[in-house]
Amino acid sequence: MKLPNGYGSVVNLGKRRRKPYAARITVGWTDDGKQKKKYLGYYKTRQEAMKALADYNENPFDLATREVTFADLYEKWLTLKERGKQVTASNAAAYKNLEPLHNMPFIDIRKRHIQGVIDSSDLSYASKQRMKVLCNQLFKYAIDQEIVTTNFAVLVELPPNPQSQIHKPFTPTELDLLWQNTADIGVRIALILCYTGLRPTELLDYVPQAYICKKDI
Repeated sequence: MKLPNGYGSVVNLGKRRRKPYAARITVGWTDDGKQKKKYLGYYKTRQEAMKALADYNENPFDLATREVTFADLYEKWLTLKERGKQVTASNAAAYKNLEPLHNMPFIDIRKRHIQGVIDSSDLSYASKQRMKVLCNQLFKYAIDQEIVTTNFAVLVELPPNPQSQIHKPFTPTELDLLWQNTADIGVRIALILCYTGLRPTELLDYVPQAYICKKDI
């Protein structure tokens, strides 16, 4: 079937290629009347290439965005976040764990790519959750920058969150026993952690040690 003028074309680049089909469009003309062409991408089948061409004609995008990889976008997003001092160690860890996506053009990333990285990881539920959160933030940024139009990260499914069998709360009887022995510094610390929900490191960061050592808490 002949495609409309100006629509673009699909070409077969040879059977020896892993992705032998390419979708390309005309971006201008030379002085002697020859077409200037640019490639949208390379695909395993003609159908995939035709779909890419159809998607482009439905929602044309700046071809320069095809050069923006996951890693490139993260660096740009990171610069923006650093201005607002919103970058955390968890962002850096999540980015590192998403290494298989780093060199992919961001415009090509779909749910299955993110899902595959998360599903194949043996990391904890919390780490996988941070990976999804980071992808979600990057997709929102990419939409704002008009690189993509759909946030595929929101479709990613996390595994069930296993219930911890390590931590068990104090019973009312055990709490009463602690209150009866507040002269002990270890008991005082335990009570602070119980009633504030602070982690031990947070307690050391935010509660002066002199306060912890007071007899009356």
